[in-house]
Amino acid sequence: MVYSSSTSRRADNNRNILCAFIYSFVFLFAFGGTNISFAQPVYRGSSEEIFFGRQPSARVEALGRGAAAFNDDVTATFYNPAGLSSLRGLSVAASYASPYYLLTDAWYNYLGAAYSIDSCIVVALSRYYFTYGVEIERYTYDAKLLGTSEPTTTLYTLSAATNLIQGFSVGVNLNVMDLAQNYTPVLESNIHNHELVYFLDLGLQQRFEFDHTKHLAGQLQLGANLSNLNSSKIEYASVRLPVRFHLGAAYSVRYRSESFLPMREICRLTFVGEYQDLLNSKFYTTTSGGIEVSFLDVIAVRFGYWSQTQDDLGLKVNRSENHSLTLGLGFHLSMKELTQNRIPLSIQFDFTHLNHPGEPYQSYFYKGGKFTVLTLSMNYAM
Repeated sequence: MVYSSSTSRRADNNRNILCAFIYSFVFLFAFGGTNISFAQPVYRGSSEEIFFGRQPSARVEALGRGAAAFNDDVTATFYNPAGLSSLRGLSVAASYASPYYLLTDAWYNYLGAAYSIDSCIVVALSRYYFTYGVEIERYTYDAKLLGTSEPTTTLYTLSAATNLIQGFSVGVNLNVMDLAQNYTPVLESNIHNHELVYFLDLGLQQRFEFDHTKHLAGQLQLGANLSNLNSSKIEYASVRLPVRFHLGAAYSVRYRSESFLPMREICRLTFVGEYQDLLNSKFYTTTSGGIEVSFLDVIAVRFGYWSQTQDDLGLKVNRSENHSLTLGLGFHLSMKELTQNRIPLSIQFDFTHLNHPGEPYQSYFYKGGKFTVLTLSMNYAM
């Protein structure tokens, strides 16, 4: 009878949370819809390497690049800031990815830290950095060298997330993008060298818990994120940044055994799926999905797939759609279990090594090559 009463209360709570999520989702999408009128001209690929080219999380890269509904480390700031609300204590993460298509010296780096304040709000600071790794020479019309530049893009994000009610969380990002040409003049010129762009993100996430049997427990997560809701643009080039809307779901089922490794998770199976739409472009529409299998909460194997529409400029030689199969590995070490709760530290390392998805204008003469993403994250549950 106690179990039945507990189950009934959980079901009522899930319904209340679902209603809150639906109302918030409708508001979020309606707000994004009104933003379309302010998103002219449409997005045409500016800073693509930051928004679509590389992922700060090797885990998410391996699962098909969709994580609006789930994430349990600091990189949630990129996918859905509401995901930070599940963190406790101090969390840090770093990642590295290289190369970038034919640019063998190009690389991407992420650094982030988050801290939970009295278990009610989580604040985070992140930095995303991309460099092409090449020196670009600029000339006048009569072939005189104006100077050289080494363009870089840096994105700084200040985030905050909280649980409004049990299982339902909201998060916000304040982003500052630094577009630097790092120009070294040879002749006098008026080349624009530096610009800061500001934009906001808003995310929602909802979590449901289910007890299937004595040994099986499930968790369903729903997530929605609207990025660049103020439709910012790069002033000197007069081009818009992408207004991205993400809607995702993730379901995981965990198996525990009382006879074999009591109180230890034996296996966890997670399914994820996501849809992305650009509200200021008819391209970059993305669908993705992935599966993660974790054993003893130590090693995880991941598989995924994503597909994205692209502008082929009306030429058959170009691609109108880009897609990729993905895979990766993850390793988790819990010092809390090894030291019997004396050291509440957990360490996660994720790795993926994948083929470059073909660029839209290279369908015949470029085969892609490979790139690597490495991510290290740690959590100290104070």
